[in-house]
Amino acid sequence: MAKENKLTPGSNLMWEGSRMMLPEHVRMLQRHQKELRRREPPVLDEQERERIGRLLAEAAAGRRAVRLKLFDAYEDVWVSGKVRRHDPHGGEIEIERAGGERERVRLDQLVDVDLC
Repeated sequence: MAKENKLTPGSNLMWEGSRMMLPEHVRMLQRHQKELRRREPPVLDEQERERIGRLLAEAAAGRRAVRLKLFDAYEDVWVSGKVRRHDPHGGEIEIERAGGERERVRLDQLVDVDLC
């Protein structure tokens, strides 16, 4: 049998060197793949918004811990802590995390709320 070379029919050796990609092409491909996973924010109905508002008000009044599910275009983000301040008119809440660190969260980012 003849030795295989890049011109042998059915051989892939002819394209072996084309597997290399320039770094800028790799970054462009990665950005494109990330954009394909991009999501649209969910539309919450009136009942769901009322339920979230009621749970936040209850947590703020009783200084209870909550677990918030926030929308991100690529993945869900979870934030846990105690509600320090709930400002429905200003459109944000302030959460105190376990280490004493405070974080402000916009209400339009909220997807779900669970009381702990």
